[in-house]
Amino acid sequence: MQKELTISLSDETYHSLMKLVGETNASQFIESVLRPYILLAEEDRTYKILSPHLADQTQAELVKPELVH
Repeated sequence: MQKELTISLSDETYHSLMKLVGETNASQFIESVLRPYILLAEEDRTYKILSPHLADQTQAELVKPELVH
C-alpha cells in the first residue's frame, strides 16, 4: 500500500530532481534513496529495544558452569 506525503524542497533541489528523474519517477527515486536508511533505523531501534536482553544473555554465557553451585 502506498501513502501520499507532501514534502518541501528548495527550488534548486526540486528543479534538479525533476531534471534528473522526471516528475513521474520522483516518488520512486526518493523512496529508493530513503528506504535503506529507514530500514536500518528500524533495525537499530529494534536492536536497542532488545539490547538489555542481549546484554543479560551475553553475561550469562560468560559465567562458567563450574562456578555455579
